[in-house]
Amino acid sequence: MRDLTKLSDAMDSKLKDKVMSKVKDAAGGARQMSASDISNMGDMVKDMNVREMKNLDASAVRSSLSTFSDNAKDMNRAQKMQLRKTVRDSVGGAGNWTSDDVVNAAAFIGRDRDLMKKIDKDVLISGMTNLSKQDMDPKSARTMVSKIKESADYDEPRDFDTSKFKEVGNLAKGFSPRFVKNMTNVDFGSLLSSGDLKDIDFSENFLLYGYVDF
Repeated sequence: MRDLTKLSDAMDSKLKDKVMSKVKDAAGGARQMSASDISNMGDMVKDMNVREMKNLDASAVRSSLSTFSDNAKDMNRAQKMQLRKTVRDSVGGAGNWTSDDVVNAAAFIGRDRDLMKKIDKDVLISGMTNLSKQDMDPKSARTMVSKIKESADYDEPRDFDTSKFKEVGNLAKGFSPRFVKNMTNVDFGSLLSSGDLKDIDFSENFLLYGYVDF
């Protein structure tokens, strides 16, 4: 299948439906789509309905998770819930999850408290470099931060310095205001000046309004 990346935004809904139908026919139906087929769909994956997603091969979904993750913001709750179920079925028990699995599926499993409780904290910490760059919603960030804080390296706000805050990156939106207030060794003025705060969407802006020393 040819690479259809970025084609979806250029089409209206009726045209999308027609192209999606042709794509499925070319692949032999959703059940027959390979990981390569899914990846080559690019942002068209966000236009798949829940039934189509349900019919996708679980291993193919797992291998093409980055394509789904790149388009997660444009998916509705039902789509995300189906992808979460598919990925969980594919990966299996919490002990089977790798840092790559967590990073690639973060947009869909972030709110899954049951799964996050069971996944080893070191798996998340190993994927911190990539997780910290993801623009996940605040609830997902809070769930992941709760797991990361099980580590003695991240459980005390006073142990955070400016460098460690940068390491956590966008996951910082999951910290509570009280936790941030007690980060006495983090130079938030420096973070503001360096631009390390500008890409973090603090939904309640508690950092910028409460704790930045101008």
